[in-house]
Amino acid sequence: LNRSFYHKELKPLMARWQLLYLRNKRLPSVEDKHLLSYMMKGPLKDRQAASAVQVALDDEYMKMLNLSHDLLRNFIPHVLSKINRVSFGLLTKQDLRNSEESNVSLARRLAAVPFIGKDIPSRASQFSHPDIVIGLTILGYRYEGLRMSDFENTLIELREKLDSEFGPYHKRPSAIRYKEWVEAAGGKVRGPREGEEAAGAAGAGGLVDAEAYAIAPMGRQGGRGSDDIWPLHLLDLKDDNHMNVTYNLL
Repeated sequence: LNRSFYHKELKPLMARWQLLYLRNKRLPSVEDKHLLSYMMKGPLKDRQAASAVQVALDDEYMKMLNLSHDLLRNFIPHVLSKINRVSFGLLTKQDLRNSEESNVSLARRLAAVPFIGKDIPSRASQFSHPDIVIGLTILGYRYEGLRMSDFENTLIELREKLDSEFGPYHKRPSAIRYKEWVEAAGGKVRGPREGEEAAGAAGAGGLVDAEAYAIAPMGRQGGRGSDDIWPLHLLDLKDDNHMNVTYNLL
């Protein structure tokens, strides 16, 4: 990472994204120019901005602003300078099999770990700073995507939420979220046509006739295609074919 390029070009853009996050946290009314200047320059280089935010914000918001400054000045350029699968990365199934540890900790299984060379993870060490761990883990998943084990855990949790909700399956919040994921990836979910309730699709307690979901994708008129995805409540999490099709799409 070219640090001068980061501070000149990338840092102002990231500061604006961070400002959106802070505004979403009900940040008291302070001019954007003061907030942006404080996040990018800190409290010492722009006394006017520092005075404006210190007068308007309480301790909790000042902590958020100072953390934002540290994030933009130190943590983001540090993690962006690291190369995936060379200086850090996520442990693959092969990495876990090659590990000399009998029981790999949950933190090493799920978070980014140091690498000592190309595709060679450190045997036992972990990053010590929590913000660095979070940043590199986010980048690791962004570069490599979800592993199948992560995908399975996500769907298991979503299915558990679905089972605890009420109403017709295709109208439950978890099913709608799953449908949004599939459609965002360019797929379609099988189910009753929009504006219709398939005959016998849902009775008391939300039990559904599987044949109703072979008619058409949810929200689309006409017959279903061979590549349409089964709805969440009919997805067999133990069926490799079902999981591979859904994983490759999402």
